[in-house]
Amino acid sequence: MFNNFIAIGLYTDDFNSTALFYRDVLKLDVKSFSLEKEFAEFTIGNITLGLISKNTAKELLGEGGIYFKSAKIHPSFTLTVKVDSTNELFNKINNINNIKIISPPHTTSWGWNIMLFKDINGCIWEACELPVK
Repeated sequence: MFNNFIAIGLYTDDFNSTALFYRDVLKLDVKSFSLEKEFAEFTIGNITLGLISKNTAKELLGEGGIYFKSAKIHPSFTLTVKVDSTNELFNKINNINNIKIISPPHTTSWGWNIMLFKDINGCIWEACELPVK
């Protein structure tokens, strides 16, 4: 029935700050981007990460189309991405306002170097630097 994930959609109260963070700081590949329409798509591997403001989502889907959880509550999922260097990412984002480092770079018992952070929108990201084989 299900073949592949093709997209992940994230909803935000602060579209501009979140979209610019994803584009300019995390340097995600831009598929489409509109500050005016408050909608952007970024590509990570073969997955599209869609970002849409809550207001735009309500216009498109109606009031009952989406359940919005408070950003102060931890989301019930983590975005896990492979990176070249967790230390480089940590140094890049460590002192940015509204970014919370959950766990600085460290090596897991299975050999991955990982770090976790909460972005401007409250989404939890796990960045993984995989061992070279």
